[in-house]
Amino acid sequence: DSLFLHGILNPKNKISKIMSRFVCLTGNGQPGNEPHLSITDGGCTDLNGDGYKDYLFATNFGYSTLPRNMYSYDIRNDSLSVSGINGYHITGLIPDDLDGDGVKEILVNGYASQNYKDTVAYPIHDLSCWLIVLDNMLHYRFDPVPFPLKGYSNLNTRIIAGDKGIKRLYSIYCPPLDFGLPASLMVFSPDGRLIRKKEM
Repeated sequence: DSLFLHGILNPKNKISKIMSRFVCLTGNGQPGNEPHLSITDGGCTDLNGDGYKDYLFATNFGYSTLPRNMYSYDIRNDSLSVSGINGYHITGLIPDDLDGDGVKEILVNGYASQNYKDTVAYPIHDLSCWLIVLDNMLHYRFDPVPFPLKGYSNLNTRIIAGDKGIKRLYSIYCPPLDFGLPASLMVFSPDGRLIRKKEM
């Protein structure tokens, strides 16, 4: 099956055209070959600096697992961009100018849903949590940072400006219950280096 993006260009205009843009093919799932699809809405923001907003979203397939990717749709030019191979289950996309250069990066939130077993084909898997930031072209801004504990777990990150306006990545990490460890508050630099950690 296939996934398409549809949108009414102007709801107030009765003869407004409806755009239909192919996004991706869907995989087969269990049970009954259902794709088990959900969409993570990242809202509209100007990613390419042309003064027009782009639509940011991600696909999450559960049973079928494929594909799980981030997308940006350039409404003005009818152009769709897609991130690289990804197996992480995405729950949030937060656009923000992380380094103050006037260009927005995209913070990716997600959780380890334990669906992918092939870590060779999908090095960014869902067996553990990842700290992921994309640039405005949907390339990894730095190599995704894996969390070492494998198991059902969650990572929620926000961009917060600290002293002197310097932005940092603040993450709340809930490790797998089997390890019996408390949640942690972790602070990362804009390039993904761990600055400090405190158990909660």
